[in-house]
Amino acid sequence: MPHHLRRSLAACCLIGSAAAAENTVEYVRLDAVPAPAMGYGYWLPAGFSATTATYPVMVHLGGTGERGDGKTQLGLVLNNGPLNLLKNPNAQNQAFREFFAKHPFIVVQPQLLSADGGWAYPSPASGKLHTLINQDLDAKFPGRIDHQRVWLSGFSLGGGGVWLYSQLYASEIAASMPIEGAASSGSSQSLERFIGLPVWAFQNFNDQPYRDFTGSWLKNIVARWQGAAPTDPYANFPSTAGDHSAGYRMASGYVWSDGLVAPGADVPAMTMFAGGGHNWTQAMLPTASWQWLVTQNLANRPFRAGLVVDNFDPARTSKTGNWQLEAPPLNSPASQLAFLDNGHLGSSGAQFTFSPVIPASGTYQVQLRWTTPATNPAATRNSAVPVDITSPTGTATVTVNQQQNGATWVTLGQYRFAAGGACAITLRTAGLTSAVSADAVRLLPVDVLAVDGLSPIDGPAAGGTVVTLIGSGFGAGTAVSFGSAPATVTAVTATTITCAAPALPAGRCPITVTRDGAAYTRFGAYTAIGTGAHSRLIQMSPLPGPRWWEADPPFTAMAPNLATQTQSITGWSNQTAVITVAPASAIQ
Repeated sequence: MPHHLRRSLAACCLIGSAAAAENTVEYVRLDAVPAPAMGYGYWLPAGFSATTATYPVMVHLGGTGERGDGKTQLGLVLNNGPLNLLKNPNAQNQAFREFFAKHPFIVVQPQLLSADGGWAYPSPASGKLHTLINQDLDAKFPGRIDHQRVWLSGFSLGGGGVWLYSQLYASEIAASMPIEGAASSGSSQSLERFIGLPVWAFQNFNDQPYRDFTGSWLKNIVARWQGAAPTDPYANFPSTAGDHSAGYRMASGYVWSDGLVAPGADVPAMTMFAGGGHNWTQAMLPTASWQWLVTQNLANRPFRAGLVVDNFDPARTSKTGNWQLEAPPLNSPASQLAFLDNGHLGSSGAQFTFSPVIPASGTYQVQLRWTTPATNPAATRNSAVPVDITSPTGTATVTVNQQQNGATWVTLGQYRFAAGGACAITLRTAGLTSAVSADAVRLLPVDVLAVDGLSPIDGPAAGGTVVTLIGSGFGAGTAVSFGSAPATVTAVTATTITCAAPALPAGRCPITVTRDGAAYTRFGAYTAIGTGAHSRLIQMSPLPGPRWWEADPPFTAMAPNLATQTQSITGWSNQTAVITVAPASAIQ
């Protein structure tokens, strides 16, 4: 459901009409009224009922042992995941509970029906989960779900579900965290959706076949991105002594480093634990993984690799007429990835429509993909298939020859779309006399307004710091604001903006760029440093650095305006880190 429709729905509901139970596990059964798409357990943070603010949502998918009937067996979802950590206040879970108290979010753990089996197509599970996240939670908590911050995790069978759901709905989730995922990747073009999606996968070295499952996703996603043969991410794995993390680099492939290192590349990264078997706690107990997760925000992620909608995406496609699965064609490893209209169409008028959800207003290049039949494409494909492209300005029609260019992306033209607005690509068959393939569509951003980063990321609250924004869609008339305060823009190109930060209250603030009626906001992008209010964290070990931390708990030993020095400091769960700080007064 588009975000503007969710807001309209919320406006019609009484928010907080009844106090919701907090700091405890609650359940919504499949036989509830109204009935959800999936039964689920949930946990609301303390203070939820005292405010009307929106909250991020953590959705965790359990393994085979957590499946059930969605009613009397819902308690099985507590076997693993954040609900398990929250419900059991033991010493092992204390670090997460302390983190959760400071960074509250809603936890939802749906139960996969035993009858649905798993998450792979043609199971209806992914479609049910999509309905749960985008409709049922809004109905349960009207106006309280922050759909820009929906995070997905899962263990074992549920970890495979994270991969498979992300493959369908990457444009609607802020980050994914598959743990020991029990699903292998194919080489489908839909893997391109992962480019730009923050994914941190976790795996134990001695846990087969799950290690190979995780590796298949990493190598095939890169292969789709580069258009080259898959590269084995484990080829230069250092050893089994200690934990290691891998991030992808264009020049050298997957590069391994010691310890838990959060993703920083455009493609999924992973951490390999030295031991522990089939285990979910190694990924979820360290606060490093949660620190990474809670910073992920869908609004900060422009889709550079484009939006891909496959023909088996139940929420983004519709069809009329007799469309069927075809036998595996050339260049397509799995038959479910290609629909084929059955034989000679005559005047049946069958149609197949792809309906991408546009995340940001701008111009997109629209591309269509069809399959190549195993034999004689000239005799089994139509040479003049009409394709309608519907945008806010109307409908344009392009004719494509499916006897040629199979299994490639064919450009239909450039069209301007509005965020959440009309977008449909429809293949029509009325009057055609040979078959039509409807495989996938892709929208590549051309001049979509977005901010990818900025330098520097901080400055005195008094203002005046010269800040350079890097992104796309900039041009004449572009305006910039820090929070609600306008900045003075001094130079603009298509990809950079130079501006002077205004005077601001101390703390973090969003940066918003506007042009031609379109707006893009990068949340938490800039930190205004007040006198004596903050210290600059230059390095932290063993936690990843360099990075910023504000002078507030849990690092209570970090006093403001410390002299530049190295010291030990106590953080979460009494863990000690060595840090190097510089005083705020030294930042000019």
